[in-house]
Amino acid sequence: MFETVCAYGALRMGLIKDADEAAKRQHTPKVAFVARPVDYTVSSDKRARSTAKVVRKAIMGRSALEG
Repeated sequence: MFETVCAYGALRMGLIKDADEAAKRQHTPKVAFVARPVDYTVSSDKRARSTAKVVRKAIMGRSALEG
C-alpha cells in the first residue's frame, strides 16, 4: 500500500511522468507518521518527557525489524 501512495505522490509532485516509473525511484517520496509527544523510558530506566513530535518513517522494501 505504501508503495502505491509513494507512486501517486511522486506523480502529483512531478517527480515521475508515469506510475510505472516509481519502481525505479523507490527512494522518493518518503512516508512518515507524525504523532503527539509522549513520555518514554530512557536507557537508564528513567522516565522522560518528549518535547517535540513523534515521527516514524517507513522505508520501502525493508522489514521494520531489519533496522
